[in-house]
Amino acid sequence: MDFRDKDGAPLVTWHDPESAFEAWKRCSAGRPCDYTGITYDRLRGGSGIQWPCNEQAPNGTERLYTDGISWAHPDVCESYGKDLVTGASADAVEYRSLNPDGKAVIKAAGYLPPHEIPDDRYPFQLTTGRTLYHFHTRTKTARAPSSTRPPPTCGWRRPSPTRPCSGSPRATWWRSAPRAVPCGAGSG
Repeated sequence: MDFRDKDGAPLVTWHDPESAFEAWKRCSAGRPCDYTGITYDRLRGGSGIQWPCNEQAPNGTERLYTDGISWAHPDVCESYGKDLVTGASADAVEYRSLNPDGKAVIKAAGYLPPHEIPDDRYPFQLTTGRTLYHFHTRTKTARAPSSTRPPPTCGWRRPSPTRPCSGSPRATWWRSAPRAVPCGAGSG
């Protein structure tokens, strides 16, 4: 695609996983997820390194925020959050009223049903494919027996020539025309 920055240089400067990781290290410098103390070999070799991992904490950080959360303070935070229902940005006054000391803000939101639900004409629902079995990176959950078992297979079926989904043709390619945006999906 040949994306360029404002000076005409290539926008993406990495060419393999290691150089991409080096770019990420530069991006993460000074942030709560600082990776600058991790080498690519170290990243590939162990069982996990807790960030931040930098010059001050070369072996990673066992516990975050033992001295408070400074990056959430209204004077230094990068954004003031969003309304969980509308997506509208919160402003500085609203954020400061909820969080004058820069502590973590936990928001609750009631359940909202999907905008569209499957029906006879549009029987499929698009999902990311992520389930409770794909939670986070499993750095902690991998030790729990319930998360190491494979997910149940009921309800998870891909259309194929030998086992088509109800209502779909016996083909390895099916096309869906959802209410909003037409798209195609491969199967098999």
